[in-house]
Amino acid sequence: MADTTIRGLVQRLKTLMKHSNLLKPDAVIDYIYGLDATNNYKNTLFLAYYHYLKSRGLPAKLIRLQRDDEPITLPTPEQVDTLLSDAPLKLRVKLRLMAENGLRPIEVLKLTVKDVNFQNHTIAVRTAKRGKPRTLKMSEKMQYICKITDNLEESGRICRWLRRGLV
Repeated sequence: MADTTIRGLVQRLKTLMKHSNLLKPDAVIDYIYGLDATNNYKNTLFLAYYHYLKSRGLPAKLIRLQRDDEPITLPTPEQVDTLLSDAPLKLRVKLRLMAENGLRPIEVLKLTVKDVNFQNHTIAVRTAKRGKPRTLKMSEKMQYICKITDNLEESGRICRWLRRGLV
């Protein structure tokens, strides 16, 4: 397991230890079921306890509750514009690329000037998750921002220019 996974499991086990006896599975299970928490959180506690029992060589059955799937609430375009207008320029460029084009942060970091077609107002994005590269249309706001980078060398990364303060 990764270090972060182990740290998370230890933290959850400490929580369980504060409120129940880890050697009494029924008490632990009753405690978790009785929590005023989401099923997602309870599942993380059940998983931590399952790993604890297995590491002790005790019989263990992983309990899984149905996930709490809450609808995702997207901000309105006006809310996005308000957030972006208050951000520093360097961050604003990155966030606008992600917000308008659905780019992942790693995809934004990998963008170069070669990926920007100033004549067609498009951005060629190499995907971060082994998918097919895609070409996206730039908004007028992004076209304006990208014009600033038009005279820069073609091999540089856009976000490197941002760190240098050139955009």
